[in-house]
Amino acid sequence: MLVCGESWDGVDARHPVRILHVIPWLAPRYGGPAILVPQACVGLAERGHHVEIVTTIANRSSVLDVPTGRVIDWAGAAATFHPLSMPSRYVTSWSMLADLRRRVSTFDVVHIHYLYRFHGVAAAAVARSQGVPYIIQAHGCLDPWHRHQKRRAKDLYHAVIEDPIIRGASAMLCTSRREELSIRDLGYTVPTWVIPIGIDADELRVPGVPDFAVATGIGADARVVTFLGRISAKKGVPLLVESFRSTAAAFPRAHLLIAGPDDEGIRRGLMPIIANAGLADRVTFLGVVVGPEKRTLLQRSDVFVLASADESFGIAVAEAMAVGCPVVVSPDVAIEDVVRASGAGLVVERDPSAIANAIATILSEPTRAAAMGEAGRRAVDERFSWPTVAAQMEAMYDAVVSASRRRAGRSIAAKAPTTGTWSGPAFRCPCCRSVLAPDASNATWNCEACGWTGSTAGGIPILLPQPAMAEHDELDHRHAHGHNAAQAAHVDRVAKQEFEIVRPHGTPRLYRFLLGEKFRRAVGPIRPHLVGASALSVCGGSGMDAEFLARAGATVISSGLSLGAATRAKARSERYGLGIRSIVADVEHLPYADQSVDLVAVHDGLHDLDDPYAGLSEMARVARRWVVVTEPARAPITRLAVRLRLALETKETGNRVARMEPSEVAAFLEARRYVVLRAQRYAMYYPHHPGAVFRLLSRPFVFPIVRVGWDLANGLLGRFGNKMVVVAERRNQAE
Repeated sequence: MLVCGESWDGVDARHPVRILHVIPWLAPRYGGPAILVPQACVGLAERGHHVEIVTTIANRSSVLDVPTGRVIDWAGAAATFHPLSMPSRYVTSWSMLADLRRRVSTFDVVHIHYLYRFHGVAAAAVARSQGVPYIIQAHGCLDPWHRHQKRRAKDLYHAVIEDPIIRGASAMLCTSRREELSIRDLGYTVPTWVIPIGIDADELRVPGVPDFAVATGIGADARVVTFLGRISAKKGVPLLVESFRSTAAAFPRAHLLIAGPDDEGIRRGLMPIIANAGLADRVTFLGVVVGPEKRTLLQRSDVFVLASADESFGIAVAEAMAVGCPVVVSPDVAIEDVVRASGAGLVVERDPSAIANAIATILSEPTRAAAMGEAGRRAVDERFSWPTVAAQMEAMYDAVVSASRRRAGRSIAAKAPTTGTWSGPAFRCPCCRSVLAPDASNATWNCEACGWTGSTAGGIPILLPQPAMAEHDELDHRHAHGHNAAQAAHVDRVAKQEFEIVRPHGTPRLYRFLLGEKFRRAVGPIRPHLVGASALSVCGGSGMDAEFLARAGATVISSGLSLGAATRAKARSERYGLGIRSIVADVEHLPYADQSVDLVAVHDGLHDLDDPYAGLSEMARVARRWVVVTEPARAPITRLAVRLRLALETKETGNRVARMEPSEVAAFLEARRYVVLRAQRYAMYYPHHPGAVFRLLSRPFVFPIVRVGWDLANGLLGRFGNKMVVVAERRNQAE
């Protein structure tokens, strides 16, 4: 059997990472992560990474009978089990702590699963002491329902122990947007990644146990309604039993199967209710079901029900979908958005009659049920396959490790020089959006659909609808291609190359503060989430905005119309070790697919366009999560500045400065299914080249006074300011 850390297909990751998973248990009875973490390890090992697990032999009231203190093969993963110590209720293991102290420094990143147990405290403390970044995956522990259980005790525990651990994490991994929002609502500012749980659909679709009907006591022609999971009130088992009264009356062959551990003793309270309803022979509790029995149960089911009060993902729902079983879920199951969008089942309130009606719809309409089942299979294959999920996890680990090494002054780029090949989202034709393929030498980009051809100059892809627009001298250009060409020429002509490459490095303190303040306002609502996110800076000039994003932890592409500016952005990246990629592209014809980059940002670029909203529309199309717009605003103070010649009405290129209104930009994005996180004006002024006045105001005893005055002025008059910023987040990534 494959041991995690080996690769069975010979595929090597671009930057192989050594990953250590720390989890309190792997016993199958715990389900969920105990099953899925080894699968994730196998998926990551296939991609060339070295992955191991450290855990304990905990198995609820007993222990696993496995060797301890050494690496063994566990479901294809390399796992080291450790014996329990006192107090065992806390899943304490001093042997695990000793092992972590010995080995954590040999890994690039530690991935901690679950909260409130000894393993998390130990792993976080050791990782911090040895300078190794760690990621926390709460697996729903911070969702509202869980957080409110034993609330006072948990508040104290968080204040003393858990919150410092969370704040020290390099990232938190969430399996759904719902879980991410729960973490945000608690006030945590740790960067979050939303990556779904992987499902091994092929394994679930293997034919199951032939005599399943006999073993479970159901008839061969029974219409099976199934629950699979931990038996609890929170997961809606009593509601399902209550709803089954109506189902049983309407469908004489209906049979309810309830599978999973009953650690809360729910079954004991439900059995009299079931008997009094005359359903004792039509409701079966199967206990813990794993392996072939579990997949047989799912394959045999006609409808799967999870009416949970709080579910951070819904693994069993996804597994049922994988085998083509229609599902009924409550709105509190995080995967409900996928169920809605794909048509894999029905989403109903946690009400017995609503649940019964949904079950009846599926059992009485076989054609519709079959369509739901097929939709579920497709959704799982497209969204939750392990190759897809492992690739997303790989990106997270690579981003966290890269950010950690940058902070330590040793980036991955310094250890692995650039090969010259392009990495990042796949390019699309700027004319027809068909996928582009480079030639063997990466010198040209060709569109087979419409015949468009782009080129590469100095390692920079030129992806303009009219590639000739980029063919201009660094500082002195002549164009006849309209407003975009005039803009491109002006960008290269206005300043010397060196200043554009280093700006704002080496400039007066006040100048640096003002530029930094613009960036802070632009990304404030999303700053904690930039680590590891992909970002596209449009109208990016010589890469100053891209540098701000890169230093915040994002993986950045800087785009603009001018080859000269793109060349300087590349030089900036190489000089400061930023890892920024440069392309030449038009914001009105971005060479990317829909929702292909996490963040698309613009800083003082749209106002150069004849129609700024044409560029904004493209930004909204390409962004997967966020759009950030920082532009000149229409304001009385701006008209005064124009009269005083502190601001321009028409640029040297002949372009009218198209100042924007934050409410209009916000409405434009809301109409495209974005939620506006920030839309405001503020006052801002600085010249392109800071002069003697800025040097004077940056003196040590002057700058603090100037800064306080600037803050006060913006607090009082900022709402009338000459600058605007809008930050928006896509409403529903699953659709």
